[in-house]
Parts: sequence; C-alpha cells; structure tokens
Amino acid sequence: MASIQYKKDRPYLVYDDPNAKSKRKQVWEEIEDGKDPELALAEFTVKKLKGKVISPSNETLEQFIPRWVEVYAPENWSFGVYSSSLGLLQNHVIDEIGHLKIRSIQPIDIEKLIARLRVKKCKGPKSYNKPDSEIPCLSSTTVREVYGLLMKVFDKAVEWKIIEENPVVCKRPEKAKNNKREAWSSRNILQALKDMESDEFLHLAVHTAFACSLRNGETMGITLDCINLENNYIVINKTLQRVALKALEVIPDDELVYMFPQKVEGKKSVLVLKEPKTDSSTRIVYMTSQLRSEIVERLAQIEKNKDYYGNRYRKYDYELLFSLDDGSPIEPKLCEKRFKKWQEKSGLEIRPLDFHGIRHSSITYKVKLSGGDLSTVKGDSGHSTIQMVGSYADHIFDEERMELAQAMENEFYADEQGEDWMGKRFSQLLEQIAFLADKDPTLLQKAQTALFARSDN
Repeated sequence: MASIQYKKDRPYLVYDDPNAKSKRKQVWEEIEDGKDPELALAEFTVKKLKGKVISPSNETLEQFIPRWVEVYAPENWSFGVYSSSLGLLQNHVIDEIGHLKIRSIQPIDIEKLIARLRVKKCKGPKSYNKPDSEIPCLSSTTVREVYGLLMKVFDKAVEWKIIEENPVVCKRPEKAKNNKREAWSSRNILQALKDMESDEFLHLAVHTAFACSLRNGETMGITLDCINLENNYIVINKTLQRVALKALEVIPDDELVYMFPQKVEGKKSVLVLKEPKTDSSTRIVYMTSQLRSEIVERLAQIEKNKDYYGNRYRKYDYELLFSLDDGSPIEPKLCEKRFKKWQEKSGLEIRPLDFHGIRHSSITYKVKLSGGDLSTVKGDSGHSTIQMVGSYADHIFDEERMELAQAMENEFYADEQGEDWMGKRFSQLLEQIAFLADKDPTLLQKAQTALFARSDN
C-alpha cells in the first residue's frame, strides 16, 4: 500500500520498495512542489497496477556511465570507438551534467545540454595559440555523436528499471549544411606528387592512398604478403592503429592481428595491426603500372635496408611496405604530420588538406571517371553502402564548372588573338562602315573620326 505522509510540512509518497530483496524497505519519495499529493498517489497506484514502479536511486549520471560502458562497449565498440566515445562522454556529458542524479534528469536538461554544446569551444590542437574569437565551436558531427550516446545510455537505464522513461526526447541535431568533404582535383594531386618527388616515403604514401582509395591506417598497414606484383593488386585486410591499453582490456581482441612492442615503457597506448572495421573494408585494389613501378623500387630499398641493418632490422622486421629504415612501423599520425609539413613548405596554391582527404579525392575522381558507376567504385573504397559512395558526388563537377567559366570568359569576352570583346566589336563596326562607304565616300571618313575620338576618351 502507498500513502501520503508529511515531514516538516512537506508531502511525501510512502510505499514499500518493490525491489527490496529481504527485509521490508520503506521508500519516502518527496512530491514535487505544486503537485497535488492525491494526484501523485493516484498516479503511483496506476503505475503499480501496471508493474512500472521503480526503486528510487541516488546514483548520479557520472556513476552510471561506467556501469553502462562495461556492458555496452565489449559488444558494440571497436578499439578506436571505445577511446573516442569515452572522450565524448567525459568531456561533454560527465563534465556538464554528470553530477545530476540520473532519476532527476528531465528532457529540458538534455535540450539545455545540446544547446550548450552547439556553442561550446573546441579544446586541444584546434585551440592552441588562438584568441577565443578564432577558436571554432564543436562540429555538428560531434554534437550528433554525443546525442547518440545519450540516447543509448538512457535506453539502458530504462531497461534496467533505474528510470521510467528516456529523457532524450528532443530531435537529433541536424548536420551542418556546409559540412562538405575536402578534396583535391586530379590536377592538384598530380601537382602534389610532382612537388614531393624528393620525399620517397611521402610520395609513395600519397600515390598509394590516391590510386587505391585507402585510409591512412590502411596505407600504413600494408604488409608485403598482400602485394601481388604478378596480377597487379594489393589485398587490403589490415589497418595500423594506435589504441589505448584500457581498450585492449575491455574490447574483445577478435580483430587484433598483431600488437607491436612498446618502444617507450609506461605509455598508455600501443600500435596494433587489426582487421578493418567492416567486412566490406577487406578488399582487393588494383595498381596502376606507375604505382606498381614505385612499389617495386620500394621493395628493392627494403632489401637494401635489411642488408645494411642486419640483425637490427630482423628484430623489427614486420614485413611492412611503409616502415622506418630499421623495419619498425610508421604511425599514421606521423604520416599525417609529414603530409601537413610538406604542404606548409610546398608553395603550391592549393587548399590545405588532411591525409584522409587523399582518399576523398580518389573516390571523387573515380566516380567521375567511371561515369557514376558507384557499385564499381564501392569495390575500391570499401564502403558498406552505395549511398556512402554517392555522397562524394558533390565534388565531381567543381573543376569542370571552373573550366567552363574560364572557357566562357575566353570565348565571350575575347577572341583567339587576345582582343577584348569591345575591341572586337570596334573592328566589326569599321568593316561595316567600309562596306557602306562604297555608296557614300564621305561616310567612312566621318565614322572613323568619330570612333577614334571616342576610343581616345
């Protein structure tokens, strides 16, 4: 039975805890201000009849999230997603509303949180040495990811009967409309490859990523046994990635191929070779003859390194296409830094691009080259759906449109000798006057005098 009791003139709903395991435990639940106690009692009676009475909990959101992660992460997250999701939860959920009791969180609290995140300034590299006015806010993608995590966290709280309803009822934040993938044109790629010819590592990395539509980790994770020179293809079945040691403890290691020994003891992360995140990411990509020739040169250099370093090379011989001179792996982040450093020094007039943008450039170019055959391009890109490949179509005709504008400028405003359109029109008028002068000899002299006087002005 439930009843209304008062303490210090405050109304409480008093009932037996339905989840008490042994002795009877009485719950005193304070009735919110302004609510009729009798109405609260009637609502409780209805919930009890429906079997929806939940034991009160003083657990905060900060206390609940680790329990949720312990159950949810092993089944649903990869190594990388584990680290990124924990970062999002800590920085944008726990730091903001983690102190609130999970039972007290209302829809308005969630909406206020999302509103704050939309204008929250980024931290880390994006904020270094910048005045506050130049620090960007969190991207719409980040806000959407936080929303998705909140939805899953509270769904589980409902399932575990800690709360009655999920307070995340607001609409999922929209994606930014100007969130366009950065990419270079094929002309830009050729310019870049020509400029970086003196850097053999970077040239081969960019060339391979573009020709084969690879992610950074996939490029750095190519092993020699996956290169088939006879049939001109590479099997993409591994990716090189740095993962947190904590993630290795929590996430099943089914995808783990190899864990590289730490060169510096005490680090909280380690480099690993792992299987791609989806089945479609495991694929065969075909080499151009130019890329094949460059890879053959790289293989010859690897043999020279083995002879030079001897036992020291064999200690780190992981049979990687991209490796340091002693055979040890090259972290994708180091490849990214080298690519950005080259851009800063190159002097080429092309917009900045991160290394992953090489993959975007490749897919965009292949969609164009194939005449929109998304299914074929999907085989190269390793996307799980054709729709994901189709999202690259925005870039396809940018270069052609610019060329069309230039062609219009050349054709409409100037002739092949370089005269402007006014000059061309001037010459045409003189020809017309000369024709009329046959009928009136004085007309030519009058028209020429007037036109030359106008041109002088």
